[in-house]
Amino acid sequence: MNANPTSASKLGEPYLGLKAPIVERSIPFSSLVGTSAAAVKGELEAFFTILAQENPAIIGGSLPPADFYL
Repeated sequence: MNANPTSASKLGEPYLGLKAPIVERSIPFSSLVGTSAAAVKGELEAFFTILAQENPAIIGGSLPPADFYL
């Protein structure tokens, strides 16, 4: 996003419900950080476990396989 805010804003527009120029102007002020799934596997599994307790179908019935985190 930071490297190409114009393209990122166009991609984000339909998902965020905001016009691309507004999204583009907000990018430098966002605190978004990309993190690999492997680096936060424990946190993801804790989150998925909470979801599964509510309704296992939400996560497809079981925790993701090991290769999900690669």
